[in-house]
Amino acid sequence: MESGEWRVKSEEWRVKSGEWRVKSGEWRVESGEWRVKSGEWRVKSEELERKEEGGE
Repeated sequence: MESGEWRVKSEEWRVKSGEWRVKSGEWRVESGEWRVKSGEWRVKSEELERKEEGGE
């Protein structure tokens, strides 16, 4: 990774073609597109969408 900064604090994480997968914990990814498995997060470019079951 040259551009952007990412930080994942988990026991298990996977990266699949621009797609990220984190199992709970703390994470920080700055890429074109990535996905995290923590309540279901979706980030596209400068757009951030938070999807959770039940909401806040």
